[in-house]
Amino acid sequence: MVKKEQFKNMQGGSAITLLCIRSDKKEGWGKKINNGTVEIFIPSHSNESQRNQIVVNYLTELLPVNAKQIEILAGKKDLLIVTILDILSEQVNKAFENVLK
Repeated sequence: MVKKEQFKNMQGGSAITLLCIRSDKKEGWGKKINNGTVEIFIPSHSNESQRNQIVVNYLTELLPVNAKQIEILAGKKDLLIVTILDILSEQVNKAFENVLK
């Protein structure tokens, strides 16, 4: 008999993929790459913890969410998967349309 998982307190949200590009000349949002990944420029000297905080700060400025709603799930060589609770993907897409080049 297969045991079915029961999820409790599920919340809706969105997920995005970010590519952090280290730079001493640029800062902030870059462009959307063909695969849907969004570029974000961060200072070259940032360690992993600083990088994550920078990403959270930019997202809370862009979206109507607070830092507790944002979780960075994976990050290999500055390629991040970020989940954002309590926001629809349509809202995220609309917000990014206004800032991406």
